Amino acid sequence: MKSFSIIRDAQYKELKKVNLNGNILDLGGSRKSGYHELIGGDHKITVVNYGDLHPGEDLSFDIEERFPLENESYDNIVTLNVLEHIFDYHNVFAESHRVLKMGGLFVASVPFMHHIHGSPDDYHRYTKSAFVKMANKHGFDIISINILGYGLLSLIFQCVGGWVPTDAARVVVKIICTTLDKIFLNFKKYQELNDRIPLGYFIIMKKR
Repeated sequence: MKSFSIIRDAQYKELKKVNLNGNILDLGGSRKSGYHELIGGDHKITVVNYGDLHPGEDLSFDIEERFPLENESYDNIVTLNVLEHIFDYHNVFAESHRVLKMGGLFVASVPFMHHIHGSPDDYHRYTKSAFVKMANKHGFDIISINILGYGLLSLIFQCVGGWVPTDAARVVVKIICTTLDKIFLNFKKYQELNDRIPLGYFIIMKKR
């Protein structure tokens, strides 16, 4: 999968570590993105989106409303780069908890230090503390919250890399930024800086 997005690369790297079995509900996803193949385990994925159904989507409903699904009907839920576009995000957590089986996982990833982007609107950025609060409020236990990104140079590339005029040049600049950041991360002060300016987060919660 060709990508000039550092945060997407990091998300897919984390997703490769995840093993999910059974029926998975993908909120706001698409089979065209190719990330389903990264998830380990024996599973079947149902893709939900809003509006007219497109190829690679199975169900259409507004995830800011009650999901038209039975209680405890899915083993796991995945949602990537969706929650920032949802105004009533508490509904997503509450309804996800309802349709998940006991012990089911809620796997999510969101951007943080990222330019405003539509699909169709962009409302929120979440911190680690926010996810801890939401997990407690809606009946989840946090399994892990991982910071995505390598540091300041990667952040700059993520925000303005699209201005680099050619794909070849963009690849080179991306490699330079991530390589230098990984070197700088050997220094404690740079690690502390990266903790304050994450590109995003990758979160795994478990229904209790």
